Amino acid sequence: MQEYMNLFIDKEYPTFLDKYFSTKTLKRLKYVTQFCGADYTKLYSPTCLYTRYDHSIVVAHMTWHFNHDKVATIVALLHDVKKQLWLYYMILELLVLLIPLTMYLEII
Repeated sequence: MQEYMNLFIDKEYPTFLDKYFSTKTLKRLKYVTQFCGADYTKLYSPTCLYTRYDHSIVVAHMTWHFNHDKVATIVALLHDVKKQLWLYYMILELLVLLIPLTMYLEII
Protein backbone atom coordinates (compact mmCIF):
# COMPACT_ATOMS: atom_id res chain seq x y z
CA MET A 1 0.00 0.00 0.00
CA GLN A 2 2.83 2.40 0.82
CA GLU A 3 4.25 1.96 -2.69
CA TYR A 4 0.84 2.95 -4.10
CA MET A 5 0.59 5.94 -1.77
CA ASN A 6 4.07 7.14 -2.76
CA LEU A 7 2.87 7.56 -6.35
CA PHE A 8 0.83 10.57 -5.23
CA ILE A 9 3.27 12.37 -2.96
CA ASP A 10 4.61 15.53 -4.56
CA LYS A 11 8.31 16.40 -4.49
CA GLU A 12 7.33 19.42 -2.40
CA TYR A 13 5.74 17.46 0.46
CA PRO A 14 2.99 19.52 2.16
CA THR A 15 4.24 19.27 5.77
CA PHE A 16 1.32 21.37 7.02
CA LEU A 17 -0.87 18.25 6.55
CA ASP A 18 1.06 16.19 9.09
CA LYS A 19 -0.73 17.71 12.08
CA TYR A 20 -4.10 16.55 10.68
CA PHE A 21 -3.12 12.89 10.24
CA SER A 22 -3.23 12.22 13.98
CA THR A 23 -6.55 13.96 14.69
CA LYS A 24 -9.38 11.86 16.08
CA THR A 25 -11.63 12.95 13.21
CA LEU A 26 -9.30 11.70 10.51
CA LYS A 27 -8.00 8.63 12.38
CA ARG A 28 -11.51 7.15 12.58
CA LEU A 29 -11.44 6.84 8.77
CA LYS A 30 -8.73 4.18 9.17
CA TYR A 31 -11.52 1.75 10.11
CA VAL A 32 -13.90 2.53 7.25
CA THR A 33 -13.11 0.86 3.96
CA GLN A 34 -13.49 2.82 0.78
CA PHE A 35 -15.88 0.28 -0.68
CA CYS A 36 -18.48 0.39 2.14
CA GLY A 37 -18.28 -3.27 3.02
CA ALA A 38 -18.29 -4.57 -0.56
CA ASP A 39 -14.71 -5.68 0.03
CA TYR A 40 -16.09 -8.25 2.47
CA THR A 41 -18.29 -9.86 -0.17
CA LYS A 42 -17.69 -11.95 -3.27
CA LEU A 43 -18.53 -8.91 -5.42
CA TYR A 44 -15.10 -7.42 -4.89
CA SER A 45 -11.78 -8.99 -3.96
CA PRO A 46 -9.23 -6.33 -3.01
CA THR A 47 -5.52 -7.00 -3.13
CA CYS A 48 -5.01 -4.70 -0.14
CA LEU A 49 -7.12 -2.86 2.41
CA TYR A 50 -7.94 0.61 1.10
CA THR A 51 -9.59 2.82 3.68
CA ARG A 52 -11.22 6.23 3.57
CA TYR A 53 -8.15 7.42 5.48
CA ASP A 54 -5.86 6.24 2.66
CA HIS A 55 -8.20 7.73 0.08
CA SER A 56 -8.30 11.09 1.86
CA ILE A 57 -4.50 11.27 1.98
CA VAL A 58 -4.25 10.44 -1.73
CA VAL A 59 -6.86 13.08 -2.64
CA ALA A 60 -5.04 15.70 -0.53
CA HIS A 61 -1.70 14.93 -2.16
CA MET A 62 -3.23 15.02 -5.64
CA THR A 63 -4.82 18.39 -4.85
CA TRP A 64 -1.49 19.74 -3.59
CA HIS A 65 0.29 18.44 -6.68
CA PHE A 66 -2.02 20.28 -9.07
CA ASN A 67 -2.54 23.62 -7.33
CA HIS A 68 -0.29 24.05 -4.23
CA ASP A 69 -3.19 25.71 -2.42
CA LYS A 70 -3.18 25.03 1.34
CA VAL A 71 -6.92 25.58 1.87
CA ALA A 72 -7.93 23.39 -1.07
CA THR A 73 -5.53 20.67 0.10
CA ILE A 74 -6.94 20.67 3.64
CA VAL A 75 -10.48 20.57 2.27
CA ALA A 76 -9.48 17.64 0.06
CA LEU A 77 -7.98 15.83 3.06
CA LEU A 78 -11.16 16.25 5.09
CA HIS A 79 -13.69 15.65 2.30
CA ASP A 80 -14.82 12.24 3.64
CA VAL A 81 -15.03 12.94 7.36
CA LYS A 82 -18.79 13.54 7.46
CA LYS A 83 -20.02 11.04 4.86
CA GLN A 84 -22.38 8.36 5.99
CA LEU A 85 -20.98 4.84 5.91
CA TRP A 86 -23.69 3.59 3.56
CA LEU A 87 -23.85 6.68 1.35
CA TYR A 88 -22.27 5.01 -1.66
CA TYR A 89 -24.36 1.89 -1.13
CA MET A 90 -27.53 3.99 -1.23
CA ILE A 91 -26.37 5.73 -4.42
CA LEU A 92 -25.69 2.34 -6.00
CA GLU A 93 -29.12 1.07 -4.99
CA LEU A 94 -30.73 4.19 -6.45
CA LEU A 95 -28.90 3.66 -9.74
CA VAL A 96 -29.94 0.01 -9.82
CA LEU A 97 -33.54 1.16 -9.54
CA LEU A 98 -33.32 4.13 -11.91
CA ILE A 99 -31.45 2.58 -14.83
CA PRO A 100 -34.13 -0.04 -15.60
CA LEU A 101 -36.83 2.61 -15.10
CA THR A 102 -35.23 4.98 -17.63
CA MET A 103 -34.82 2.12 -20.09
CA TYR A 104 -38.50 1.24 -19.62
CA LEU A 105 -39.55 4.85 -20.19
CA GLU A 106 -37.52 5.02 -23.40
CA ILE A 107 -39.36 1.96 -24.72
CA ILE A 108 -42.79 3.50 -24.08
